[in-house]
Formats: sequence, structure tokens, C-alpha cells
Amino acid sequence: MRCPNCHQQLKVNRIIKQADCEACHKQYQYHYRKINLIALLLLILLISSVLVKCLSYFRTVWPAYYPLILILFNLAIYFITPREWIDKFIYQLIEKE
Repeated sequence: MRCPNCHQQLKVNRIIKQADCEACHKQYQYHYRKINLIALLLLILLISSVLVKCLSYFRTVWPAYYPLILILFNLAIYFITPREWIDKFIYQLIEKE
């Protein structure tokens, strides 16, 4: 996360959901979990659409298993992906809004 005033990197305290700017000495409150959930849902939707497209080429997989495969695949991606990548993805979503 970056400071809206001086664009320096913010020092984030996730326990109290507060970010401090050391350059201009300002503090910012943020709602990390709400943004994280929205970003996670968008990420799951993106991954699911790509996976369904890939699975459609394999006719041997019975279509009733698609939801189970999608859920397991998305959970695996979420737990394997480094936390920094998820944070960067969330920050890019925040900047676009």
C-alpha cells in the first residue's frame, strides 16, 4: 500500500488494521478483510473460467464433477499462492477504484 499524499510505501499493521506513513507521519485505517474477500472472489471467478475452458477440451471428465474440481483447484491456488502476490493483486484493485 502507498500513501495517497506522498506515495511512499506504508508500514502496515494488520492486527489493528492501520497503515502508517513514515514520510508525512499520517495514519490510515483500512478494511483489509472486506477488500480481500472481493479480490478473492474475483480471482476465483477468473481462475474458474479458465479452468472450465480447459476442462471443456477433455470429454472424459463427467460434467457433474466440474464444480468439485473447480472448488478444489481454487482452494489449492489460494493456499499455494504467496501472500505478497495476493496483497499486490488487492492493491491493484484498490488503485483502479
